[in-house]
Amino acid sequence: SLADRVILDTNEHIKYFVRTFRIKKDKFTRAFVGTDTDVFFPRKKKPHKDFVVGFHGSFLPLQGVDTIIESARILNKKKDIVFKLLGDGIEKNKCQGLVKKYKLTNVEFLAPVPYTELPEFISLSSIYLGGPFGKNEKSALVIPNKVYEAMAMQKPVIVGDTSATRELFSDNIHCLFVKQNSSRQLTQAILRFKKDSLLREKIADGGYNLLV
Repeated sequence: SLADRVILDTNEHIKYFVRTFRIKKDKFTRAFVGTDTDVFFPRKKKPHKDFVVGFHGSFLPLQGVDTIIESARILNKKKDIVFKLLGDGIEKNKCQGLVKKYKLTNVEFLAPVPYTELPEFISLSSIYLGGPFGKNEKSALVIPNKVYEAMAMQKPVIVGDTSATRELFSDNIHCLFVKQNSSRQLTQAILRFKKDSLLREKIADGGYNLLV
């Protein structure tokens, strides 16, 4: 209330502040988060026998890692699709428990790495999960950092379909949208990417050209 100008990352976030704190809308400015393109930029692709579905995060509920695990369960019989999940956080133990419960062999958990080493991890992925795939109040307001980071590295990205993500991205142009909390739609998007290399290239270029 005391600030002359408040900067937020999406119009949906601005609406939340106006509604919750009763602050005039004209005090706010939207500035998309973006990313550091001196750190996140395309790397030469390395050959990999598996189709790697990458994700990094802090395992917060809004990220919906349990939805990712459920998609991995559906795809567990497809031996050439591997989920690599990097990071740590409050729901990691829960997600590891689900992997153990379902006896999944296609999910690998990796420990967090320094910010400057994230591009190396992202570069090894065939496609990237940007999210948010969980559904709560905050997930509808933000565009996750990992979306920008993966797009800046020219990776095909799957994004949660929210009003916030639609402020900047278009489905089938910059990314593939999926309904939040829907392991079925997430699985369909992963398979669609896997079966269509031209689609992967088109979406990777679309997201990259938008940001860079």
